[in-house]
Amino acid sequence: MVRQMKKEIEIPEDVKISIEGKKVVFEGPKGKIEREIFHPLVNAKVEGNKVILETPKDDRKNKRILNTWVSHFKNDIRGVREGYEYHLKVIYTHFPMTVKVE
Repeated sequence: MVRQMKKEIEIPEDVKISIEGKKVVFEGPKGKIEREIFHPLVNAKVEGNKVILETPKDDRKNKRILNTWVSHFKNDIRGVREGYEYHLKVIYTHFPMTVKVE
């Protein structure tokens, strides 16, 4: 018998998550993120104050895929609550570069 694998993620009170098919929208105090679950084996649904991610089989491959999507969802929830800042360093060793911020 094939077992289904599930993971649950708590949704904080100040975050709203809506799921339509494979499109997921995260809304919070710091903004809005839209994401598409592009993997065919992962299904997501909202039940109460939890997001439930599921895969059809309980094996190593599906566990890796499911845990990746759990991390994406947690990062997106953190992003709409706290925001995020991206730091970039431009380093060259041989060929000189010109960088312009627009």
